[in-house]
Amino acid sequence: MSKDTEINDFNSFAKVYGAMMQVEVCPTKEALAILEEDLMLAQEEELLKQAEAMAYYNEM
Repeated sequence: MSKDTEINDFNSFAKVYGAMMQVEVCPTKEALAILEEDLMLAQEEELLKQAEAMAYYNEM
């Protein structure tokens, strides 16, 4: 397993573990709202990265 894969796997684990800790601490509806918001923000960040990469390659 490459170092990048290990880092990505750990980051994924950390995100899921952190989400699980939030669920244990918060009431269910609040926890779901937090997780949905986190997921939406992560998706927006990923789309922004992809758009920036596409714009960069289109300029070349």
